[in-house]
Amino acid sequence: MENKSKATTFIGFAIRKGSYKIGVNAIFTLKKAHLLILCKSAGKDTTDKAIKLSKRFNCKLIKTEKNLLSELTFRENAKLLAITDAELSAAIQKNSENEFANVLGD
Repeated sequence: MENKSKATTFIGFAIRKGSYKIGVNAIFTLKKAHLLILCKSAGKDTTDKAIKLSKRFNCKLIKTEKNLLSELTFRENAKLLAITDAELSAAIQKNSENEFANVLGD
């Protein structure tokens, strides 16, 4: 059995709960997001849009360092993930250890 980090487990909880959106266009439709997670393989255009969304939602933007976002979400070509639940986003940030790098935000 593969050992998952706590942050990865909390991302799975958010997906099971339905407190997420994947993709830049889907995230633009949201009214509020508490955390944005950018894939390490995302291009410049996606990164620029993610920074713009992070400022719009006034939320933290983090980038994966170890895994691709598509491996965490089981969605092919996932480049940007928004977590819409405040408690789960706080838990992900608290337990992110060395898996994620801070891009924008506190």
